[in-house]
Amino acid sequence: MLPHKIGPAKKPLAWLNKPSALLFLVCSAAASLLLFCSIDSEIRTSPFLCSRQSNASMPTAPTVSVESAPATASESNYAVPTVHRYDNGIIRLRSNRQRHYPRGNQLATLNVSELESLYENVLLELTAECSTNRRLGRTDDGGWNLCLTGPFGPKQPCYSFSFGINNIWEFDDQVAKLFKCRVITFDPSMNKESFVRSEQIVFLNEGLHAAKGTLHSWPVDSYLGFLRRFKAEDRVIDILKIDIEHSEWPALKTAVKDGSLKNVKQLLLETHIKRKATANDYLEYFAVLESLHSLGFRLWHYNWNTFGNFISRHDATLRTCCHELYYINSNFLTTDANLSAARNPSDSANVDLRTLLPISKTGNFNRLESLRRVNLGNQTERQVEDMYFAFVEQQQIACPFSRRVGDSGDGGWDVCFTAPFDISRSDPCVAFSFGINNIWKFDDQLAEKYRCKVYMFDPSMTGTSDHQRKQTSWFYRTGLGAENKVDSSSGWKMRTLCHLLDELGYVNRPIDIVKIDIEHWEWSSLERAIQEGCLHQVKQLLFESHTGEMVQVSTDYTRLVRVWLGLFNIGFRSWKWHKNPTSIIYRSRTGAERACCYEHYMLNTKLIKL
Repeated sequence: MLPHKIGPAKKPLAWLNKPSALLFLVCSAAASLLLFCSIDSEIRTSPFLCSRQSNASMPTAPTVSVESAPATASESNYAVPTVHRYDNGIIRLRSNRQRHYPRGNQLATLNVSELESLYENVLLELTAECSTNRRLGRTDDGGWNLCLTGPFGPKQPCYSFSFGINNIWEFDDQVAKLFKCRVITFDPSMNKESFVRSEQIVFLNEGLHAAKGTLHSWPVDSYLGFLRRFKAEDRVIDILKIDIEHSEWPALKTAVKDGSLKNVKQLLLETHIKRKATANDYLEYFAVLESLHSLGFRLWHYNWNTFGNFISRHDATLRTCCHELYYINSNFLTTDANLSAARNPSDSANVDLRTLLPISKTGNFNRLESLRRVNLGNQTERQVEDMYFAFVEQQQIACPFSRRVGDSGDGGWDVCFTAPFDISRSDPCVAFSFGINNIWKFDDQLAEKYRCKVYMFDPSMTGTSDHQRKQTSWFYRTGLGAENKVDSSSGWKMRTLCHLLDELGYVNRPIDIVKIDIEHWEWSSLERAIQEGCLHQVKQLLFESHTGEMVQVSTDYTRLVRVWLGLFNIGFRSWKWHKNPTSIIYRSRTGAERACCYEHYMLNTKLIKL
């Protein structure tokens, strides 16, 4: 995906010295003019030869009529195209007899300079017209055009596969918003873990190529491989967008051979050529283009991407490396194909993309395992301190789909919604929340939006007594601690986690969320919970950690590391962490500059298979 300017790049063609080549251009120009400007005076929407191009809104349900006038003897060199009329526009298809460029054995006789000169003429030969279309996303690089005429307007259940994102989301966001499509996006170059962007969009940290494997250390697979993984081999794919910086050629070559493109309605493609392409490279390009045509794909629009222009080493002319191509699959214009467009299973509109991406390991997963085997007794004070912050600032697993619950700032918390941790599907959802500080939004949303039973605890809220706050939420002026007692200095009623679970009837019952934000009391409370064994039933553990400097005491990092190791032994792994923006910054005894306070988001991986 390159930034580009859209427009023609005029180049002298070396191969025009051949009489046959000149004849080819004359015939092609005449045929193109006849196709796009003389057949129907009513609608002149070719963006290159006629007066205007439609910028349409959502298509209506089409009805179709087909016109095809037989060619007379005098017209045989310029066969009349087939015209498909719909309520919202027309599709014109050029006859195969109107394609005049050399193919097959003829191409093999040309040298690399001649092939280079011929390439753009072959690549950009328009073979269709779509009168109703619309650009989605940006007006420049990253935006794409869609044909909306007749069967090509996306209709639910709608699916889009989008390869090559480069952090430009506008096109895919609009496809999801306007057409309610399920959009599956891919880009390993972004160095992001797979995640669910919205209810309609998922992102995979993988790329498209000829086969499953690695490319530049990135995980890649074939298009058919991805279809199989998503159980989508027999689904109609409304949009297939490919912008993958020259990997499109091997990927398409494989897809043509394995037949995986047959259910694609629209192919949006950016092509790239090597600056030092050989004759064999060009023959490969031509073979892929001819195969797409043989499969029924017809080019209705194109753009030049002039960002990568280069000077030919063969004839010193300016060449364009990259082009945006817009194809429709003409097989969907026939009666049978129109019927097949409804082949998607009746329940496909209800496919939940959150089920497509599982919890997965990150690169730090194995690093944690090595740290767990370290003998703390043999470590220096600085080594133990470094180990603590390695645990604190480390993500071991990825949760593809999460949501912020509560405020966007302090008081709100992130919750993983990837199965089996999705609280919206938990019946009943149960949450224990320690540390409220009169900030209720997180707990209220759990109760009201997700129908959770929420038990809230905070002994410091002296003006608030025990009460039922919502239909399914209760507040207790009780604190979480290492003992069941009344604290002598504060007068607070303190209880251990295991005691509270027992008191409220949740021993050995699943707890969806335990949230802890209790200003340094978390360490003694977690130590006791680990010892008593009542954290194994907790699915998600959200807590804020505080070093001793928070309460003006020196930190015992060995103790804190042992708490972390206890959590890891139960099966908890971090999927997210961040420093508290109001964290105290201090210099430790070893001279290192540290932050006191972090938020941690952990999942119990004993509930899943990694």
